[in-house]
Amino acid sequence: MGETTRTEPEVDNPIYTDLVRLREYVRGVAGPLGAALDSSAAAMGSNEVWTGPTARGWNQELAGRKSRLSQAAANLEAAVNDKLATVDPKIPASAARMIRKGLL
Repeated sequence: MGETTRTEPEVDNPIYTDLVRLREYVRGVAGPLGAALDSSAAAMGSNEVWTGPTARGWNQELAGRKSRLSQAAANLEAAVNDKLATVDPKIPASAARMIRKGLL
């Protein structure tokens, strides 16, 4: 008699599912995070809040920080996407159980 092999069903990978949720969260906060300094930068750039060489220096510093904050938000989503690309969306049920139990 021939042997029959039983294949284990594949289920959603909990790690993949968590990364998808994380990506959605990051997308939700990236816009507000990137725009967090918009009103301050606009006020400083208007020359109605503060004028002079020190004000210009502050405005340049604020513009740089605004740019770095926006870039950091974009980099965070890219990092999650990079990790997602390395994780299988489906895995054997036994592996998923082990992940949920914190054994993998």
